[in-house]
Amino acid sequence: MNLKATGYHWVGELDISANGIASEGEDVIESCALLTVPANRLIAEIDDDQQMPAILHREDYDEWLTSTASKARSLLRTYPLERMVTHPVGPRVNYPEFDDAELIRPIRQ
Repeated sequence: MNLKATGYHWVGELDISANGIASEGEDVIESCALLTVPANRLIAEIDDDQQMPAILHREDYDEWLTSTASKARSLLRTYPLERMVTHPVGPRVNYPEFDDAELIRPIRQ
């Protein structure tokens, strides 16, 4: 299937408990940086830039937060294709005024 031709996509992990994003306390995050790495084949099929977010494995968190910059940089690698899934979703996902479960419901092709 030509995934790029379908438009918008939900992308996720097979085991969501393996990774995560966290903040501490009640702090509001006002800005952040999204680090990217070369896309795996799944993401390359739907992304013209051939990039994907850097996803850290849970077992790498401590090293990411406490190691040297050089060692932390070595943790930035393409996430395994076998641990990811995707499906087409509707165009509502592109509008911030919508925020409901329908956004990630698969659409029929």
